[in-house]
Amino acid sequence: MSTATLRCTAWHVLGLLLLPVLAHSQQIAQPTAPLDTARHNVALQEVVVAASKVQESFLQSPVTVEKLNARTLRLTPAPSFFDAIEHLKGVQVITPSLSFKVINARGFTNTTNVRFAQLVDGIDNQAPHIGGPIGNVLGPSDLDISTVEIVPGTAAALYGLNAINGLANFSTRNPFRSEGLSVQQKTGVNHLKDPNSGASLFSETSVRYAKVLTPKLAFKVNGTYLRGSDWIANNQAELNPNGNATTNLLGSENPAQDPVNSYGNESSNRSSLTLGGKSYVVARRPMPPPAPPPMPAGCNPAPPSFRNSCWHWPPSTIGTKGLLCA
Repeated sequence: MSTATLRCTAWHVLGLLLLPVLAHSQQIAQPTAPLDTARHNVALQEVVVAASKVQESFLQSPVTVEKLNARTLRLTPAPSFFDAIEHLKGVQVITPSLSFKVINARGFTNTTNVRFAQLVDGIDNQAPHIGGPIGNVLGPSDLDISTVEIVPGTAAALYGLNAINGLANFSTRNPFRSEGLSVQQKTGVNHLKDPNSGASLFSETSVRYAKVLTPKLAFKVNGTYLRGSDWIANNQAELNPNGNATTNLLGSENPAQDPVNSYGNESSNRSSLTLGGKSYVVARRPMPPPAPPPMPAGCNPAPPSFRNSCWHWPPSTIGTKGLLCA
């Protein structure tokens, strides 16, 4: 065997010996991505209460429960935890006003959804005068919220007939586990480029204080102050433009006008008058009308039952066309 052959064989054997060593060194030098152990622990230890009124595993719940835990609430881009509820599966939220949101999870809803129950730590917080929840006015603030559980649909019937559309249970933070002083300030601007008003400042300040007095006694105090300008109802679109089309009274001369944001002249407030062989529809205003102009000579006054029925009629129309002299 020649010297060249021995040299090649030696390099080949050396290469075989070095390959496992290099591979082992690369495995040691390569950084490993840290495991998200917190996420795995949360998934394994997740429990719910709203399904059966007792703590049970999230995976063993007999009904569907949508939950916002502390981690989800901390990472949500929503302005508040109550706004984050809208992004849960099967949940619908309508917004009648700035601080009034209505949750629904089944069927039709309105601004007083009396068939959807809201609980705070298992206690019903509905408003007594309407028999339903009024948004989060009586609920916890973002500083005191711990978890949110939503039971959609008839699965919430365990809580009574007022929960057949669903149920929301807000769990607050335990003062034994989270004591101290917390302050939160939210500031924003709304009504930008609004023709009905200028830009308006929105501010919400929340304070929470919790203290442990003894191993078995603790207390907490929460307070929230919100100040802002709500939306302005100034829609003057006419809903009854043809109320007196048969008498050619249109636009501002229509005594049955019904603008969207004008109240007291809905269909239930209208009256039908027959004068001079013609039928007129007249809408009433909620406020008394101004004094009528002097009655023209030769004009026969309307019967007493028809008096003050043309409150929406411009004064220039009264008596000039021989229609009404109320």
